[in-house]
Amino acid sequence: MYTPDQLKHVANKTNQIGAYLKNRGFDKEYYKKLVFEFIEKHKKGVIKGYIKELLLKKLPDFLTDSQKETKISNILRDLRAENKIYNSGSDARPNWQIKK
Repeated sequence: MYTPDQLKHVANKTNQIGAYLKNRGFDKEYYKKLVFEFIEKHKKGVIKGYIKELLLKKLPDFLTDSQKETKISNILRDLRAENKIYNSGSDARPNWQIKK
C-alpha cells in the first residue's frame, strides 16, 4: 500500500494531479461545511435530493453509488449529532434546516 505522499508524488510525475485530487476526495469536515452552508442559505430547508445533487459531483469517483449514498447519510447524521441541523420533514422525505 502506498502512502498519500507517495501517491501524490506519482501523480505529479505522471501529470495526473487532477485525477489524483478528484480520486483522493476531501476530508469529512470539508463536506460537512459545504452541506451546512448550503442548508444555511436556504431558509425553508433543503431536501436530501438537493444535498445529494450538491455532493455527488464532489465525492471521489472510486466510490460506488451505494458508498456515496452512505457517505452523504453519514455527513447528515454527524451534523445532526452536533446539533447543527435538524429534520423538519419525515424520515421518508427529510427537510434539513439549521438548528438555532
